[in-house]
Amino acid sequence: MALIENDLRTEFDIHPPSPLYPGRFARLNGVDAELSADAVSDIADAGWLDDAGFLNALPSNMISSAMDLPGQYPRLRRVLNRTSIRRVRSELKGAYADHELYDDWASRCFDFFEAVATP
Repeated sequence: MALIENDLRTEFDIHPPSPLYPGRFARLNGVDAELSADAVSDIADAGWLDDAGFLNALPSNMISSAMDLPGQYPRLRRVLNRTSIRRVRSELKGAYADHELYDDWASRCFDFFEAVATP
């Protein structure tokens, strides 16, 4: 708000949540479309998706559950073993979107402030 009040324009994108599609994990190295769909089924079977296929809780909570209860998520565990927790969490956060604002033009804003501050 302070930028607008001072007539400084900036741009931003809002990254909305998206359903956890069956192929979401197939973009990770070592995970094919079938294993990805199976892992998403594990997540759905455990109750982490709403009726529209969106994650209904924080990805970190779901990952913690998968780590604590490996027998409940056998196919997701295969994805985790083939890639990493960090990569799987990143995909889940991308779908969940954390309801955060993502500033894709931050560098332009910093360039502006540096130019104004330069005598």
